[in-house]
Amino acid sequence: MTVNFLTTYCLQVLQKRLDEVKKSTETLSERLDKAREENDDLRFQVSRNQKSLYTHTYSNFILKNFKKVSHY
Repeated sequence: MTVNFLTTYCLQVLQKRLDEVKKSTETLSERLDKAREENDDLRFQVSRNQKSLYTHTYSNFILKNFKKVSHY
């Protein structure tokens, strides 16, 4: 009788711990998905800002060279 009780108790404790780990894993998975989405958003913003910077820099380069050529 005592062995069966201990076995049942151990199984209940292990099941509870397994449920806790499963919930923790699901929470971590959700947090990872959210972080990936935020990372994608930031990557898009960086890309957009780089394009804007390149366009601005190129425009300034063209204007400076145009001014140099127009002085001749």
